Amino acid sequence: RSHLARIGPSATWLTVVNLPGAVSSIATWSDGSSVGRWYSALPMATGAWSTEWIEAFAEVLLAPHERLRTLGPDDTLVVSLADDLPGVPVGALPLDGVPLCDRVATVCVHGIGLFDAVGRIPAEPIESVLVVGAPQRDDQIELHGARDEALLVADAFERSGRQATLL
Repeated sequence: RSHLARIGPSATWLTVVNLPGAVSSIATWSDGSSVGRWYSALPMATGAWSTEWIEAFAEVLLAPHERLRTLGPDDTLVVSLADDLPGVPVGALPLDGVPLCDRVATVCVHGIGLFDAVGRIPAEPIESVLVVGAPQRDDQIELHGARDEALLVADAFERSGRQATLL
């Protein structure tokens, strides 16, 4: 909980407990926690995330935790997924019909060890950034809006007197 406090007063840690034949979730924040009910294990998605799978996973991971409904854009949700759940599109998971990325800033990690290590690294000012936004490649579809977003990020850094390199 002390690591959460360093992120902010309303930072929340959310993790999945994935056991053979059963899955649940646990949310922890500075002054409380909640545990979701146990569900039969979800079939693993294999690369393509169907709407049905995303909704079912959100029901297990997000729905049981009332705390998540109180979080807003200025809050941080740290989501820890097990190694056997790679690539889950966390930001797309719906909570009460709204994608998580539209509600709260999300950070995805694998395991608490990484989160613990990040909590010990002293904050240092960022003087320069490399912004990669929608590089054009013949073998990939165009990401509409991604280039504009990258330009906005680079511009914000430059306006604050820091260096930004845009690829």
